[in-house]
Amino acid sequence: MPPNHNQPPAEANSPKLDLAKRLKFLNLDDLDQRRLRECIAGFADCADACVESFYAHLESFDETAQFLSDPVLVARLKISQRAHFMSMLQAEWHGDYEDRRKQVGRTHAELGVEPTWFLGSYNLFVQQCVDQFVSQLSGGDDGRFDHLRSLMKAIFLDVGLTLDEYFLASTKDLRRALDMYNEANTELRQFAHFTSHDLKTPLGTVANLCEEVIDEFGDQIPPAARELIQSAQSTAYRMSATIDELLATTIEYEDGKRFSQVSLASPIQDAAARVDRELKEKQIELTLPDSFPSVMGNRVQLREVFYNLLTNAVKYIDKQPGQLKVTIATSDSHVTIAVQDNGPGIPQEEQPRIFAPFRRLAIHRDVSGSGLGLYFTNYVVEQHGGRLWLESQLGVGSTFFVSLKRAP
Repeated sequence: MPPNHNQPPAEANSPKLDLAKRLKFLNLDDLDQRRLRECIAGFADCADACVESFYAHLESFDETAQFLSDPVLVARLKISQRAHFMSMLQAEWHGDYEDRRKQVGRTHAELGVEPTWFLGSYNLFVQQCVDQFVSQLSGGDDGRFDHLRSLMKAIFLDVGLTLDEYFLASTKDLRRALDMYNEANTELRQFAHFTSHDLKTPLGTVANLCEEVIDEFGDQIPPAARELIQSAQSTAYRMSATIDELLATTIEYEDGKRFSQVSLASPIQDAAARVDRELKEKQIELTLPDSFPSVMGNRVQLREVFYNLLTNAVKYIDKQPGQLKVTIATSDSHVTIAVQDNGPGIPQEEQPRIFAPFRRLAIHRDVSGSGLGLYFTNYVVEQHGGRLWLESQLGVGSTFFVSLKRAP
């Protein structure tokens, strides 16, 4: 389908297509130019029939017929199509020639017409060339073959120019969206830097107040109360350190130092230490592996993954004694970590939606939580090129599996 010349011009920042380099790469030279021009007379005799046949073909498909409902528009397009093919044979390879092909690609992109349909027009054109005006040329089979070869070169030149502009125009919104995404990411990282200070300040205040209470009233504080205050102080310090680590993770991401070799001992044991108090309160026995292989990843993010899985299991285990077990299996390329509990289990119909944001089981409505823990965990695992899934049986318990790339 030819262009609608009422379309707006291309963006000012569109990359300039080097027509001279294209001609050289396709070996289009003066001899090809002469052969193409020798086809003009033959095409002129059958041009109207070619164009009519082409538009009859387009109207036989719903995908293209929807653009051809206006008879006045179709009449104008036929004239334009005839001129388009004629200019290909005239082989005047200059700026106007290039602009016309770019306009075709831009128009199709703006109308939402897939490249298949304008590539089809070239296919029909070649068939008609062979059937009609090329076969009429003198010079025997070899001469006709040479003319057809020059014609194919010209068609590939047209297709290249048209597709380049088509994809440039069709991805314009995507490139704009990516620019907005990068800008938003920059602002978000700046926000994280500023917010980290605001978050750490009250944590430091809490830790200092705990220290002052112990120093000022140490002898008057019962041992159990002292232990609770010291636990609160340790928690505040740990949260402050976590903020620093998460912030450092974003900085590493900006610098391109996203993943490195990490022993699973660090993230898993750190996560276990963070739930130690809850394990003791609910009398849950946690069993960890004897050895820990290494994976490719980010230590802080992986620690949050296993902390979420462990704290999630601790929260819902409803049996006495509670059992929580972490096991690791390795293959040549991957490491699979299993976190198994003897909790209530998850109904089969709920399992496909368990990693959706804000998704919480009806039986757990009265348990505190945001419904984002497993969603966040799944997101981080996928960012590591891994996979998270579960197996669960009601009344028996659940097992969450994390598959990660094994370090070399």
